[in-house]
Amino acid sequence: MPKSWNDYAKKATTAETGGDFPDIDDGLYNAIIQDVSDMIEDEGNGRFGPSTKFYVTWEFENQDGETVSRRQYIKVADGFLDHHNIHPKSALHKFMSGLGFDMTPPEVEVDPPSWQGMEAKILIENKAPEGGGEVRRNRLLVPVPYS
Repeated sequence: MPKSWNDYAKKATTAETGGDFPDIDDGLYNAIIQDVSDMIEDEGNGRFGPSTKFYVTWEFENQDGETVSRRQYIKVADGFLDHHNIHPKSALHKFMSGLGFDMTPPEVEVDPPSWQGMEAKILIENKAPEGGGEVRRNRLLVPVPYS
């Protein structure tokens, strides 16, 4: 059941949230998966419908040698949830390929909790927020396996 604005209308304080995140320059970084979350059911918003996803927490050193961590969310498509199929264009397929999994066999083991401790290179890209502005955000792209 949709909530009304009466559920949200209240006095609030103005404060910055989200913590202090150091900037990370664009580039490839050697990273390790520190954590894999449980599945998250997301009801979506006005633009996107419901989805199921999980996240991995990457840890790596930024350009200044500081150890930083970033979360990367991976949407799990209905095809996998309903029929255990992984489409080559799906986020899960791209992510697993980036971790170095061979995605060509007829069956592939999908066990995200076992990925904890895996290493890969991750590509960081900084982009201005939609609508302009100077705030930069770090965007994780598909991991690249070590060669």
